[in-house]
Amino acid sequence: AQNELGRMYGFGEGVPQNDKEAVKWHRKAAEQGDAFGQLALGWMYAIGSGVQEDDKEAVKWFRIAARAGHPGSQNVLGTMYERGETVNVDMARAYFWYTLAAGNGNTEAGHNRSKLKEKLGTDELRHIGDALE
Repeated sequence: AQNELGRMYGFGEGVPQNDKEAVKWHRKAAEQGDAFGQLALGWMYAIGSGVQEDDKEAVKWFRIAARAGHPGSQNVLGTMYERGETVNVDMARAYFWYTLAAGNGNTEAGHNRSKLKEKLGTDELRHIGDALE
């Protein structure tokens, strides 16, 4: 219910659009362990919607949700590590998060992992495989 209120305020559906109210409701859900609320709050920080833009805070919430098994957050982290957005480029971590997300049903992560695999050489893939074991 809290996430739904956050979504409604974020998009102005049935209530006046209000990003600060959206943050308030997503934060309530996130702090209670709701992975979707954590992902939503991460995005709010990433784009500065209803809060001051804060990349570190965004990554923190994406990580919390990813570790809770949220495949969308896992894919977001994979992309961040692959591109070096807010975090240092780390292809092994990118591959790791894409693999988890794909295993949890995120088809976009499966495509991202395949593209990353094409970019990497055999030695790099072997090194990543060793690091993941």
